[in-house]
Amino acid sequence: DPGVTPGSDCFDNNPDLNPANSVLVTAPLTSGEVSKVDPATGAVDPYAMVDVVGINPWIPTSLAVNPVDGSVTVALAFNDRLATMNYCGGGKPTLMAMPHKKNICGLGYDRTGQLYGIDGQVDQLLTFNPDGSLAGVKPLT
Repeated sequence: DPGVTPGSDCFDNNPDLNPANSVLVTAPLTSGEVSKVDPATGAVDPYAMVDVVGINPWIPTSLAVNPVDGSVTVALAFNDRLATMNYCGGGKPTLMAMPHKKNICGLGYDRTGQLYGIDGQVDQLLTFNPDGSLAGVKPLT
């Protein structure tokens, strides 16, 4: 939008999301650990911890940060629902209310906060509603 300086704050409505404090993260299997990845070296270091007791299995396949409110959405293998979590503020991940019944290999938000996913099993672009249910499915061509 007008007024944005390239390389500076990317999200004018949320001062917590900008290149100075954004990190690349991964979520190793089963532990609840969130790890920071150094893009220059590939080194992985512990960054945060979430309590995953009660979510079995905890096998994250993808996670994405919502640019509007900073919330984190996680896709889990062998689970037909998404989960939300706050990896900076502690607390437990919460399974979203509605099932999606897809094999999600990637999640991402657009700048308005719309969540998208990729079903890697049948090559589909997925659009999600706020409750975790599917809003749309398009084949990838």
